[in-house]
Amino acid sequence: GLVLNQFLGLTQHALVEAGLAQHWVDKLVAHSGWRLMMLIGAFPALLTFFIQLLVPESQRWQHEKRLGSTSHWATRDLLAVLVGTAGPLIMIFLWTPDRPYSLAVQIAGTLFGVALAVAGFIFPVFRYLRRAGAAVGGHTLAVGPTLRRMVLGACLSGVALVGTWASVQLAPSWASKLVEAEHPREDSPVEAVGISPASASARTQIVSGFGAILGTLAGALLCNVIGRRPTYAVLCLGSLAASLAFYLGNRAFGWPLLVGIFFVGGLTASFYGWLPLYLPELFPTRVRATGQGFSFNFGRILAAIGALQSGNLMSLSQFGTTKVLSHAHACATMSLVYLIGMGLIWLAPETRGKPLPE
Repeated sequence: GLVLNQFLGLTQHALVEAGLAQHWVDKLVAHSGWRLMMLIGAFPALLTFFIQLLVPESQRWQHEKRLGSTSHWATRDLLAVLVGTAGPLIMIFLWTPDRPYSLAVQIAGTLFGVALAVAGFIFPVFRYLRRAGAAVGGHTLAVGPTLRRMVLGACLSGVALVGTWASVQLAPSWASKLVEAEHPREDSPVEAVGISPASASARTQIVSGFGAILGTLAGALLCNVIGRRPTYAVLCLGSLAASLAFYLGNRAFGWPLLVGIFFVGGLTASFYGWLPLYLPELFPTRVRATGQGFSFNFGRILAAIGALQSGNLMSLSQFGTTKVLSHAHACATMSLVYLIGMGLIWLAPETRGKPLPE
């Protein structure tokens, strides 16, 4: 808290010296400076502008462009994407808390929403591959294998994202609940408690973030040592073990919890070093960006389905008689999604040491 206050004070002074109006500065640093934090978090987005200016297209793609194999996209096909976006909206609507829908209706609507999203998002790629095939003498240009790899990539991404969104991202709030449960009196001074719920949540998030930075780098490096598929399986096993130990092995906030969240953050985030390395290796140059973009971002839709179930799991009576136990057991249950990933990865090809598909 002292460090944060010093940082906000220095920042406030710097902004005023830079000529920003005092009332705008006061708004930026108010309430622990959350507005300033959001702006700082968005700042790296400016990098995309410089990337567009300074980073050239790959030589492989430029070669495909000269051959004309990248010119078969049609803007009208993208209308299917608008239809596909209705799928996630349907799922969110059905699973919003306090909606008067039966479980059967929610499950059926979710399956329909996923099918609608898959069809809408894949349709432009399907049409492109058909046109490109017709342009080179009627060949299909591996439409079936490409689409299957897109769906498989989405499922692999979905496992990693479900584990993060439905489990790890709830760790800070669970840490605050542990502190609240240990010292339920609202008038208890922070000095008596030792740490406030807000501080416990912040420390948990920070330690998890440091672990994630290291884990992301380690996940990519491990791929080149033992291979893509074994790495994914190892990461799933490690993430599952770390998450279960974290949520089921802690009953109070302290250094064991922080050590646990460091490993949880590192292992579960290591997939985000693995995915950018592996997904591009699944697709030919002409659809490489589209294939990996679909795989990763459609995984978000699958992850949203899992994240929407966290609240339902917490409400189940068998998950504990207190909110703290319900929270921990629900997150531990959602981490079982890594078991799916451990089996799913063996349906994917091993690409280490192999040339990129063309």
